[in-house]
Amino acid sequence: MTYYTPMPLEVVFAGFTDEMAPYEELTFQGRLLLVERMDAMRVRVVRLVNCASMEDYLDPKFSPGQVIHYTPVMMV
Repeated sequence: MTYYTPMPLEVVFAGFTDEMAPYEELTFQGRLLLVERMDAMRVRVVRLVNCASMEDYLDPKFSPGQVIHYTPVMMV
């Protein structure tokens, strides 16, 4: 990533750590979601990244803040 700014990098990146971005991408019911992990079986939706149809953006189960309970499955 390239930043074009007259500000010093110390000011631009002040307080930024890897812990500030605990988000993961998760495919759930054919939709790509950006989620925040709460524990091993629950995630909170941050945003809908990719969907099957535009109506998915209006579906409350994919709206930001919704908690999804699931069982992780390893794909082989």
